[in-house]
Amino acid sequence: YWIPKREEEGYGLNEDRIKSLKIDGAGLLLTCDNGISALSEIELAKSLGMKVVITDHHLVSLDENGDDLLPVADAIINPNRQDDLYPFKEFSGAGIAYKFSKALFSAYKKDFTIIEDSLLELAAIGTVTDIVSLRDENRIIVKEGLKVLENTNNIGLKSLIEASDLSENKINTYHLGFIIGPAINASGRISNAKKAVELMITKNENKAKNLSRELVDLNRKRQELTQAALESSLDLMSTGDYDNDNIIVLYDENAHESIVGIVAGRLKEIYNKPTIVLSKGKDSLKGSGRSIDEYNITMGLERSKELLISYGGHPMACGLSLKEENLSDFRESINRTLNKVYSRKIFIDVPLSLEKLSENIIGEISMLEPFGAGNSRPNFGEKNVLIKETKFIGKEKNHIKFRFKKNSVFVDGIYFNGSEKFLENVNEFFNENYGVYDTIEDIFVDIIYAPEINEYMGYRNVQLNIKDFRIIN
Repeated sequence: YWIPKREEEGYGLNEDRIKSLKIDGAGLLLTCDNGISALSEIELAKSLGMKVVITDHHLVSLDENGDDLLPVADAIINPNRQDDLYPFKEFSGAGIAYKFSKALFSAYKKDFTIIEDSLLELAAIGTVTDIVSLRDENRIIVKEGLKVLENTNNIGLKSLIEASDLSENKINTYHLGFIIGPAINASGRISNAKKAVELMITKNENKAKNLSRELVDLNRKRQELTQAALESSLDLMSTGDYDNDNIIVLYDENAHESIVGIVAGRLKEIYNKPTIVLSKGKDSLKGSGRSIDEYNITMGLERSKELLISYGGHPMACGLSLKEENLSDFRESINRTLNKVYSRKIFIDVPLSLEKLSENIIGEISMLEPFGAGNSRPNFGEKNVLIKETKFIGKEKNHIKFRFKKNSVFVDGIYFNGSEKFLENVNEFFNENYGVYDTIEDIFVDIIYAPEINEYMGYRNVQLNIKDFRIIN
């Protein structure tokens, strides 16, 4: 197998590597989660006498007539082809690989159940971390994959779960998306992705433990790089002229290429605008974009493709490269594809009084799992809730623990990464200057929340995961 080194080779196929693979004797090139836009690279592989099979889920580029612009591969498995009749279109790259493997075993009349669980748990991780919709078959892949993960036979995954301090927890989509997935991805972002592959396939427990510790450490380093890059990007935003841009296109020459997608996602959350963050590559600018629900960012790139070297992605995420001299024109061009700014929306599924909350209700809500993109955890609303206590927690004091009161009922709450917004709103509303070490209490608020069970040190209670709030008089 071959996985490109991001900084040296970019994402996906490249002509130099195809030539070296041919010299090494490769006769069949099988892609996973890429290849649909690699027209020249696959044409080269075919000219060298190689057979090519593409498995991909990214959107297909169109020609001037609106027809699919497909590589000259021997087979192309991609549900987003216009001529593809498969009813479900929203698989991740890992999901496509899983379905392809299952079909291959069926075609050769082999027993797929022998390896099904080992592939299903990997497909579940890939489906969650690629942030595709958890509907239809994706929901089944993740739900069944989570069951396998709880008692996994994969030595590497078991070791990574333990190294991530999750060994005593029931694994859910949060753990996949924010703990296990980022640790796996960290090797490819700031080191060598082969380390993650070696972890998945090793049969040696000591090697698995060492690799797991290394991936967890790499992820901590990645988090530090991300925070530094985010602060740098926010500085650039504050000094640049971005207020009138409906799509943010930000070039930070000091940003690490491997984490620009994460930074784009953070900026998108802050400004609620589609965001592309670019870094300086060897011969060009390389970047990633993250979008909002109302805008297909990859179609936006399609309309500016004459200014790009390469691009690809999904409606909500993209990757691209361009020459530095085209940056200004590209920023203007892509901004012409979106003519309005969308307000941030948080939907409430139903009002639910805190007095009616119970573990039974939370148990019933859990039957809707797995939660994620396309199947979000239900949000509930409650008005006129009294804040009795606040405590700012975390190393950076960026989270808040609340003690709420509604009539005669007391309930705990947690607001992750909410300190800055909460203090800003409280200080503006009351014309005060509170900080993270001050006592803030006896304030009435309306809240949007998701109820959950908090378990810690043998103590178990109902807790509100706060999604948003507004202060009332």
